[in-house]
Amino acid sequence: MNLFVRGNAMPPEKLFSKQKLLVMKLTIVFLLAGMLQLHARGFSQQVSIHVKDASLEEVFAAIKKQTGYTFLYTYPMLQKAGKVDMALSNVSLKQALDECFKNQPLVYNIVDNAVIVKVKEVQQQQVLQAAFQPPVVSAVSGNVTDDKGNLVEGASVVIKELNLNTQTNNKGAFSFADIAEGTYTVEVTMIGFKKQERKLTVKGKQVIVSFVLVTQQNQLDETVVIAYGTTTKRYNTSSVGTVKAEVIQSQPIDNPLNALQGRIAGLQLTQGNGIPGSQTTVQIRGRTSLDISTTGNMPLYVIDGVTFSGFNGGQPASDNLALNGTTTSAGAISPFYNINPNDIERIDVLKDADATAIYGARGSNGVILITTKKGRAGTTKLDANVSSGAGKVGRFVPMMDIHQYLQMRREAFANAGTTPTATNAPDLLVWDSTKTTDWQKYLIGGSAAMTSANATVSGGNGGTRFLFNSNYTHNGTVFQGDFHSNRFSNRLNLDHTTRDQKLNISMDISYSTDNTILPMYDAGSNFYNLPPNYPMYASTGSLYWAPVTYASTNPKAYEAKVNESKTTNLLANFSLKYNIYKSLFFKVTGGYNVVTLNQNGRQPMSSYNPASTTTGRSVFTNNRNETLVAEPQLEYTTKVWKGKLQALVGSTFQKATSSGSSITGTGYTNDALLTSLISAAAFAVSSNTNYIYKFNSGFGRLNYNILGKYIVNATFRRDGSSRFGANYAHGNFGAGGAAWIFSEEKFVKQALPLLSFGKLRGSFGITGNDQIPNYKYMTLYNVAGSGYNYQGGVVTYPTVSSVYPNNDLRWESNKKAELGLELGFIENRIVFNATYYRNVASNQLLNVNLPAQVGTDSYLGNFPATVVNQGWELELNTTNIRKKDFEWTSSFNISITKNRLTKFPGLKGSSYESSYAIGQPADLIWIYNYLGVDPQTGGYRFEDKNSDGTINYVSDRQYAKVGTPYFGGLNNTFTYKGFQLGFFFQFAHRYGYTNNIIGPIGGSMYNQNTSVVNRWQKEGDNTVLGKATTSTSGPGGLNASLINTSTAFWGDASFLRFKNINLTYQLPQLWIQKLKMSSCSIYVQVQNVYTWSKQKYLLDPETSIVGAAPGLGAGTMAVPPLRTMVAGIRCSF
Repeated sequence: MNLFVRGNAMPPEKLFSKQKLLVMKLTIVFLLAGMLQLHARGFSQQVSIHVKDASLEEVFAAIKKQTGYTFLYTYPMLQKAGKVDMALSNVSLKQALDECFKNQPLVYNIVDNAVIVKVKEVQQQQVLQAAFQPPVVSAVSGNVTDDKGNLVEGASVVIKELNLNTQTNNKGAFSFADIAEGTYTVEVTMIGFKKQERKLTVKGKQVIVSFVLVTQQNQLDETVVIAYGTTTKRYNTSSVGTVKAEVIQSQPIDNPLNALQGRIAGLQLTQGNGIPGSQTTVQIRGRTSLDISTTGNMPLYVIDGVTFSGFNGGQPASDNLALNGTTTSAGAISPFYNINPNDIERIDVLKDADATAIYGARGSNGVILITTKKGRAGTTKLDANVSSGAGKVGRFVPMMDIHQYLQMRREAFANAGTTPTATNAPDLLVWDSTKTTDWQKYLIGGSAAMTSANATVSGGNGGTRFLFNSNYTHNGTVFQGDFHSNRFSNRLNLDHTTRDQKLNISMDISYSTDNTILPMYDAGSNFYNLPPNYPMYASTGSLYWAPVTYASTNPKAYEAKVNESKTTNLLANFSLKYNIYKSLFFKVTGGYNVVTLNQNGRQPMSSYNPASTTTGRSVFTNNRNETLVAEPQLEYTTKVWKGKLQALVGSTFQKATSSGSSITGTGYTNDALLTSLISAAAFAVSSNTNYIYKFNSGFGRLNYNILGKYIVNATFRRDGSSRFGANYAHGNFGAGGAAWIFSEEKFVKQALPLLSFGKLRGSFGITGNDQIPNYKYMTLYNVAGSGYNYQGGVVTYPTVSSVYPNNDLRWESNKKAELGLELGFIENRIVFNATYYRNVASNQLLNVNLPAQVGTDSYLGNFPATVVNQGWELELNTTNIRKKDFEWTSSFNISITKNRLTKFPGLKGSSYESSYAIGQPADLIWIYNYLGVDPQTGGYRFEDKNSDGTINYVSDRQYAKVGTPYFGGLNNTFTYKGFQLGFFFQFAHRYGYTNNIIGPIGGSMYNQNTSVVNRWQKEGDNTVLGKATTSTSGPGGLNASLINTSTAFWGDASFLRFKNINLTYQLPQLWIQKLKMSSCSIYVQVQNVYTWSKQKYLLDPETSIVGAAPGLGAGTMAVPPLRTMVAGIRCSF
């Protein structure tokens, strides 16, 4: 007999054994026992069903979805069954089944949670004859996996000649009993995969067959997450870039933003350094705001539809925290460090006005949407992922050895005509001249251990779904000493849909903690250029302290100064969606986010030279950022003429608070008490801040799709912000986008048969910007001082104005225009996208200088200045080879950018004249024009532009080429049977510093990189670097320090980085079955494999930021992004 099990088809004799196995597996997950009880109670015998002219199969499926009852029947039973009309609400299961089987040639019995369908006795003989002809002698069974080796549940399996069908169970298995001898065609289909067919012959014994489904590569119908909804690539009118979970999980990263680097056109992302939790700088299509002291150039971040409050008060939360006290050596901890990368389903980057205008002022600089993983209906599943590895600095700046160093120093004294002494030259006369230490490798040459353990339990039914994730991550550092970060995170997602499908409720709660201990100061930047023979210890065994004439100190003392940070992040999201009537839905989302950071910066007595300081010092910083947001919405979809119209209206209510304080304790006489404020001999409050930010909005969107070929999208938003005065507290923003899918036109299909997809799209819109500090429109006061004693009393200082009011403070405005072309060839095996954009940001928010008599030096105002960003974004995705066991895919993107200031009335003569220039980029850098070394004297020569005989800071500098004219990435993925190999390259053509020396050469006890070996040494030498000397005047000394900010050391700092390589092996299905798993893979991943750059004197060409010295000492930290290698195992049960 051919038995069909609706939803979970399997032979009857195995049904209950499978249930027992399921129970055994569920008991392992004891933390979710209560939840699973809820899951079990989610089924109900109350049924609501409204169908007309429906088949019995459709009715069975609807009843199963609401009740959880399984239907068992054979296909021939249903051949003579009639159609069903039913209109029932909240009736019992029996009432629903009675109505369903009325006037049918079938009857039913309920046994446990199964509905067994039988033929009425009058027709039993006829049906049995049809079901058992010809004679039954064998069985057909097998399993189905995907092309990555994962078991496929719910695939449809059909024996075409017998018209028999079933579905694979949670183990990917299927079975047909009682199959007669003969040759048959077995067909397997599954959404998202290519159909598979196979001929097989049955000859009196059981036939076992396996199918491997190949993923259906239809990029156009992939989901794209947009503002307040989703669409597909095919019908999207805006510019959106996407990175999915498999790409994120292929990289050993601790900050999920770093997974985007080089993979999305138009997105420029720079990792601050290689310290756990370090900040990441993100810009989408260039810098729009002139004032870099605010977050006016930062994108908006949205997690699961709710604004992420890691950015608050006009500054990133982490920067606020750092400003209230001592910073960590990483500069500041990124709020995204507390988000588990394993938890993320996808990250979408919205770039143009059509995509971002509905977010109004908050979306002026683009929007990054982070979607976390959700529970899915099906058997309860346990996913585990454990990895371990280490990171190291990938390259070092070549430094002079002891012999080269001592020669430089002796030469410097000789050229200056001075005599070295034990005081001014202990490196020559006191320290051991045979000893050499590579301080660079000593300070940052260690190995940073990394361990991550991640577990996820998920499952549910048609009504209730759940997911629980827990993660532990340990990240070490490359420093000497026990510096590290430990992060714990947990997240729970619950999603429930009522039986009538009218109401959906979703809740997501995550909580993470991070404990980080790092050096208080950047020892690498401070000590990389110590003399090679600098002694760390004195002959007595205590720390050695150099003479007071030497500016540096002991690196071991710096290691004793530590900063301990404890961060917590609570993020709770709630969503409710209700179907009011037909296609009219009411939806409300809410979110609450609170980030706290408590820091303790300790400087023990042992970290100071006892000749100058004999007590310790400790700084206590406490900070809290809190955001509450609610967004009610109405959605409506209807058919209008020949198209589909979708409408959305909603509003936003947001309140954010930020508070922080910093207290410094001094006079500690016991290092063990540095964590106690009351143990300080004295203390002072260095800062105490409290901010409130409110933001209210109304928004709407209309989307009209005509015939699947012509799409129009329009958005509008009215924002109100507490950062502006009453005169201009509100701003109106909006955008429009349109797309024409010309490949659907008949004439195009006939003329271009190789073109499988073609779309032309464009958009224009206006967004605003309120990313400035709070309260800048109103008068604020500070106490001028703490007061003083006078004749037995205390005289307090008066309050003075600290912020000059400006009630006319207005929104910045950003006009964005875009035109895009999307093409697909040969069934979309080749997909090419080209986009041109032009963004014009005006009404710039900058400080206006005031005369001293006013009492404050400036106020924030609007300038009629204009910054223009324009460029091209090109993307190419190809499927190069697609065979049964082998596939090779590639993706490439390049962004060509240009940023310039086009308008600034009154710039000449203003305080901004030295900062900006018309026609130049907003990131303007002024440098001296270097003319080289005088071959006769060894002195430095620079262009004297005003011919006054001196090199002047104001008059003798010129513009430098700045920025990154183009950047992008190239990815390749190879799949062969159970193996998958991927590698990714990131590239950037950029300008920046290419070298850095300490001048005059040899004038002080600092080691130099090996470029100094090729300095001027005798008359006639034609070199880049001048003579060594201890004098700051004369040849080699005069203007020696200017070379670091001249054309000599500024230029092409381009690089090509082998960013990532990852290899994954999927264990054979036979092994997986024996281990009672559903899938299992092992993997190896390497990040920052190798970097090619012609500038060898940069520790890292990417993190050598504009405006800072390169390599060691660049930015906030000397440590570049680490070369990281991890190995791990990922299994599902």
